[in-house]
Amino acid sequence: MKKILKCNLILLLIISNFVYSQNFSKLGSPFIKNYSIKDYKANPQNWGVIQDERGVFYIGNTSGILEFDGIEFYVGGSGEIGYFAIDSIGKLKYVSLNRKLPRFERDFNDIYKVISTEKGVFFVSSYKIFHYFNDEIKIFATNSKANFAYDIYGDIFTINRYRGIFVIVDDNLALLPHSDIFSDHSGRIVMLPYGDKQILIATEKEGIYIYDLKRFYKEGIRQFNFYDKNIKKDILKKFPTEIDNFLEEHSLYCGEILDENTYAFGTLSNGIITMNKDGKFLQVINKKIGLASNTVLNLFKNKDKNLLVSLDRGFSIVEIKIPITLFSDLHGLDGSIYKAQKYKNNLYVGTSSGVYRLSKDTSSENKYISHFEKLKNVNTNCWDFIEFGNCLFGTQEKGVVCIEDSSVRLWHNLAEVIYCFGEKEMFPNHIFTGSADGLEAFEIKKNKFEKTKLINRYIFPEIRRTVRKIVG
Repeated sequence: MKKILKCNLILLLIISNFVYSQNFSKLGSPFIKNYSIKDYKANPQNWGVIQDERGVFYIGNTSGILEFDGIEFYVGGSGEIGYFAIDSIGKLKYVSLNRKLPRFERDFNDIYKVISTEKGVFFVSSYKIFHYFNDEIKIFATNSKANFAYDIYGDIFTINRYRGIFVIVDDNLALLPHSDIFSDHSGRIVMLPYGDKQILIATEKEGIYIYDLKRFYKEGIRQFNFYDKNIKKDILKKFPTEIDNFLEEHSLYCGEILDENTYAFGTLSNGIITMNKDGKFLQVINKKIGLASNTVLNLFKNKDKNLLVSLDRGFSIVEIKIPITLFSDLHGLDGSIYKAQKYKNNLYVGTSSGVYRLSKDTSSENKYISHFEKLKNVNTNCWDFIEFGNCLFGTQEKGVVCIEDSSVRLWHNLAEVIYCFGEKEMFPNHIFTGSADGLEAFEIKKNKFEKTKLINRYIFPEIRRTVRKIVG
């Protein structure tokens, strides 16, 4: 008996074969690798994960900096600003920058974010931003919590809970015109590049906006003039999307660009949600489909274009680059998988327990996570499918069924088990079946206005062994 996948069963979909009006690549789940405190033996919370050109991971953990080479973890210090450098013997060591700060500036709160740019490195704390450049440190007082900070087109933007969005210009914090609508009642704010010198501003409680930063560019050169009274309010526009309610309901916390057309957002209570550039919902990646936790604290796309996900309990690597996704028992499938078939904008799966169809149910329970529904009247092995006439034929233990949308009817009852179907152009009105007793052929009447009917059945007495595959 040929080898089959047992539970947990996995159905792999190669995207190029299944992309048509329903995008099954976004309905399936990506491959996810989870790491827990059993692996790195430190605090469960991780606030950031990055990867260097050697493939080594650095994790910003509540206990300090973790270094992970894919095999072992190493724990570094905390309560510092500084960097890692290779010493004279090729060993990585930590270099503190605290000594470059005045003594009265060394007692700062946790560093929430580190941003490396061509203009230096910015360390963001609760009420101050430290700018390290040319071996010197400059300090910007934000007068409000500044743990929201972003590098957009080479400039550093930060959010003042009471006044709006500020940008660092000529060693000063300048208010972005008409950004005063963003305040404490907006909740968490995420800023990402969007299109031609525009900024996507996602808020936890007030939806998503687009800020047209290119109005400050002339002949490709940035010329910020934030005191120009002629800057119109339409520089900032609301951008309604299909994920606005999700971000508010599940508390937006972080974001990342996956490619030029795809954006990912992490939430505090339901994992990750993705949308395209037009604001259309694509996919949810959460605990239901394999993420270690629903509380996402940071997202980072690494050099391999995979997504590194920092969680309140561990961290995960989500393989978003490969053109394969999976469906499993987490999506409602049961039994050993034998065959998947697309038919009339539906995806059907034959298993050892029957036939399943990818559901189109959009109720609140199933709105974001795709799932399969089991079709009635088939409770035994379904080994194969074939599209013929106006029907999708499926095998069962003793006979052939006809599947139309979500309904199943017995098309022909047989004494033996049918394993496979086949067809050949030189016999246009026939389908062949392989069974435990050999090879048979069915002559069928095809008419798009009538049900597909059986005319004759042929048995090949010289082939009376089990047939598992028919090649046309």
